[in-house]
Amino acid sequence: MKKLSRLFVLFVLIGFVPFASAKEANPVFGSYEAIVYDHDILQGVQVDGEGNVFIMFQTDKTDTQLVLRISMMKGAQYRDWYIGGTDFVSQANTGRAANVWTDRVQTVSNYIEYWADGKLFLHLKKIKG
Repeated sequence: MKKLSRLFVLFVLIGFVPFASAKEANPVFGSYEAIVYDHDILQGVQVDGEGNVFIMFQTDKTDTQLVLRISMMKGAQYRDWYIGGTDFVSQANTGRAANVWTDRVQTVSNYIEYWADGKLFLHLKKIKG
């Protein structure tokens, strides 16, 4: 009987201990999941009903020089933009206001990568539509 009560107490205690292996879900923005998201650079991501993706930089990062790349599969070869080339340099790089949704992107590609200074700070994966 004593053995059973000890076993019961052990199971109760195990139930209250969070598991270290539990993984937090990636943030979802409309039809995209962020598989990379750097909070030091971004305040947020917004996707409207037409598939337009907007980002908002942290107030001290509005001068970030943004380069966008798109692909159909994770790790696949980059696709060319409609203007030619695989790197799309944002025209908003010339100056952004603080706390404003900016750098609108609309693409049929499944993956959108946002780069600054050679570092990937946002990687979106299309999960719907």
